[in-house]
Amino acid sequence: MNRILLFASLFLGFLGSAQQSFDVPFVVTQNLAAQFPNHSTVEWQHDFRGKNSENEVFVAHWIEKNKAFEIVFSKSGAIQVIEESIAFNELPKQAKQYLAKNYPTNHLDVASKVSDGKRLTYEVGIERDGKFIDIQFDDTGYYLQTVEKNSN
Repeated sequence: MNRILLFASLFLGFLGSAQQSFDVPFVVTQNLAAQFPNHSTVEWQHDFRGKNSENEVFVAHWIEKNKAFEIVFSKSGAIQVIEESIAFNELPKQAKQYLAKNYPTNHLDVASKVSDGKRLTYEVGIERDGKFIDIQFDDTGYYLQTVEKNSN
């Protein structure tokens, strides 16, 4: 449970307290309700992503049945990314082996599965040398890359 709360707090930490107010398009909230009818209280983030920040997105964050969710919607309401927290035992065997070999002394903070509608990947977040990093794996557990995340 503590890991789920950490996962959720990391997502919500990116929201920042100085954000201006915004309206979530009705089509976005309607699609969230249709795809995730049991979702609970949602925190929304308004963002611009893409190579030149040209894509306006709305990001929903919530916790449901001890799982943290982050869903990225386009302005038109299409789901672009679904990220769901998972237990470490839900990671593919190859990913668990890689982590045991390469990060034996690090505390694994969060794990999640991420789908962009075309492929499924897994991410494991750890804090190492005062920095938060994501270790990414494909759907079979094959190591893809390590990405340093913003820790502020």
